[in-house]
Amino acid sequence: MSFVSQLIIIGLIVVLVALISFLLAKQYRKVGPNEVLIISGGRKRTVIEPDGTKRKIGYRYRVGGGTFVIPFIESVSTLPMEVIAMDIKTPEVHTHSGVPVMVTATAQVKIDSSDHAIRQAAEQFLGLGREGIRDVSMTILEGKMRDVIGSMTVEDIYRNRHVFAQKVIELSQGDFERMGLTILSFSLKDISDTQGYLDALGKPQIAAAKRDAVIAEAETEKEAIIKSSQARKEGEVAR
Repeated sequence: MSFVSQLIIIGLIVVLVALISFLLAKQYRKVGPNEVLIISGGRKRTVIEPDGTKRKIGYRYRVGGGTFVIPFIESVSTLPMEVIAMDIKTPEVHTHSGVPVMVTATAQVKIDSSDHAIRQAAEQFLGLGREGIRDVSMTILEGKMRDVIGSMTVEDIYRNRHVFAQKVIELSQGDFERMGLTILSFSLKDISDTQGYLDALGKPQIAAAKRDAVIAEAETEKEAIIKSSQARKEGEVAR
């Protein structure tokens, strides 16, 4: 074999190695720590659910990091694992006492980190991304807020916001778990109405506060007059 032939063979080997390396590098997919890499296709895998049942799924996943993807056989999608914040506002909903109110709340949700939850979320939200999770979560929470508003009086909602929030969480939890999501926080931000009911509800407290302030001011003036009179008398005695 001539020297030139050897050079050609070596060159072809180098090109082949470079091409293989390029293809392998291209098929290595990586995601951040707050993402799940969902690799669909290939052989089916058997998973065991929390209740002990077994089922087959047509995908594998990796939380953070990377993995090789088989070209032409497997496809890749991602799911967000970060916290998703949202504001939810209901239209006018009648309370248990018949008063229509509007309620605004804030919530934080995310995909739970358990294997079962990740599988549930992958099957519910694959291809929908962060906005899909937010939209579905807001729809569920708004519906549960309506239910709770209808079961409580205006006074109860106004004075026991934590009770309202806890009821919404309890009603929503099952739906969220079935989608692989968890509610990190939920709080009632504001309650309003167009009938002036809440303003009227607060007027007795405002009136009482003003009355207490007037009484306190009168007591202070009375005490000052008494002390001034005592001081004047003591001065006259001293002379």
